[in-house]
Amino acid sequence: MLVGLDLTAGSRVTLTASPDVLWPPNHGLQTITVRGTASGEPAQVAIRDVRASEPDAGLGADDVPGDVVVRDGARVDLRPERDAKDGRTYTITAQVTAPDGQIGRATVDVRVPHDRGRGR
Repeated sequence: MLVGLDLTAGSRVTLTASPDVLWPPNHGLQTITVRGTASGEPAQVAIRDVRASEPDAGLGADDVPGDVVVRDGARVDLRPERDAKDGRTYTITAQVTAPDGQIGRATVDVRVPHDRGRGR
């Protein structure tokens, strides 16, 4: 017998990041706070993964390694650097625990635009 379990059934899980755009690209770490909701209610967040659309090193003379530092379950430090014409995107994946105990996963993006004209 095969049984499927959807722990987010009935709960719509979302994440938001504040700030969601990093500017200026000054290479200094900035703290991002991630908040979650499940069916519109505040939910507990545990960051599980952060991926960047560009490599952590090799962008140029001003590049500083260590672009991602997870501080705790809901905060991460990100470095506003970018090289590509579209800028850099950090994708944060987190586990979201609803008030009723259901658990789901969601993602949210934080952008480092190439220039101010492309930020939003």
